[in-house]
Amino acid sequence: MGNVDDPTGPHFQEWVSTRAVISAADTNLDAIRKTGITLITALLTANAFLLPGSVSGVSALSESLKFGVLLATLILLGAVAVIDRNYQVLQQAAATRALILERELDLELTEVISQRYTQNNVGLIFHLIYVVLGAAVISLGYFVLGVTPLFGVLVVIWVAWSALVLLISVNIRSYGGADWSLDKTCLNAGEVFHIMVTNLYPMPAPSSLLDHLGPFARRYVNTHTFCINPHERVWEVLAHRSGVEPELLEQGTVGKPVSLGPGDTYVWAVKTPATSIPLILHVHPKKPGRTTNGRTEWIDWPSPLQRKVKVDPKPPPSVDHSTAE
Repeated sequence: MGNVDDPTGPHFQEWVSTRAVISAADTNLDAIRKTGITLITALLTANAFLLPGSVSGVSALSESLKFGVLLATLILLGAVAVIDRNYQVLQQAAATRALILERELDLELTEVISQRYTQNNVGLIFHLIYVVLGAAVISLGYFVLGVTPLFGVLVVIWVAWSALVLLISVNIRSYGGADWSLDKTCLNAGEVFHIMVTNLYPMPAPSSLLDHLGPFARRYVNTHTFCINPHERVWEVLAHRSGVEPELLEQGTVGKPVSLGPGDTYVWAVKTPATSIPLILHVHPKKPGRTTNGRTEWIDWPSPLQRKVKVDPKPPPSVDHSTAE
């Protein structure tokens, strides 16, 4: 385990780097939201000039031109939301790694911030702001275009875009809520490294709330607990040597049933093999799928995640050539 009192340790230095990435992403998000929302608000104000008007009995602007301006506003709003999401993903990736490192360093900063962020639905609120701004564009379109086919097209585009934004805000984790990490990536033959899996899902909702939501919601909330059954393979380690086919070195199993609730971690110890040449070990973890009846389906990744460990030959024992006087 690491020690926060050792500022020179590699894990502490990595934690400092992850916090710097989180801070930089937060600064960029703040700038994007301020600039983007201000710009969209200004455009909505300018779009008010598209309201029906005529010059000598002739419409000042064609319907297609009005539609184009409103559509451009929606597209710009979507672009701002996509850029916002880019920095959110970067921030979330850094926060995930910081959470793992804090468990080794006995720190809690990122975990506390994440809990407050999740409990107050901050991410959802920002996504709803984009949806509301889109609704403002649609409302203006109603007064500008009236109930016309072009207005119908605008509504369809907004509904599809809003559904996508809200789907993103649900934050379905592509890694199934599990984080795989190693405590060492470079070591000598015969040394031991550890493979760790951590359930990163937040604590589930209170049971009283689930009772109101019904069994359908409860089934999905229960997927926040991962189960590893005896003799079920959840990872494998392959040894890669130059000019030789990869060799299966070890598989990750448990001797008795293991249940990983939100925030729980399970650790395996792996001893590196004896080797006379440098060796690369590829760790292939599996992804937890749906949990039903206390059993989690561990599946291969669409593109298998790999963690690599470099193993150097064990150095020969040093020989003391000094002679006793």
